[in-house]
Amino acid sequence: MIEDDRNAAGYLVKGLTESGHVVDHAADGEDGLHMALTGEYDILVVDRMLPRRDGLSIVRMLRADNNRTPDCARSPTTSPTTCAGHSQEYATASKSH
Repeated sequence: MIEDDRNAAGYLVKGLTESGHVVDHAADGEDGLHMALTGEYDILVVDRMLPRRDGLSIVRMLRADNNRTPDCARSPTTSPTTCAGHSQEYATASKSH
């Protein structure tokens, strides 16, 4: 997960961990991009607005590197939840807290 908001990150990590998932967390775009390029993940949860590199550019760079890990992109201004691993379009997920 790449999320700079401590409260949102804590909420998501807690919920995902309680559901049995293992979660790695990066608080900025550069660290998150490095983790995504060097690690193996089942899904990436990426905030749109991040320090040091925005979420959209991270997803684009991963797709350019042929990384097809499904992504869920978080935006505080959107409410529908969409996850896409088959599309280069930026998916959105609701901020439910």
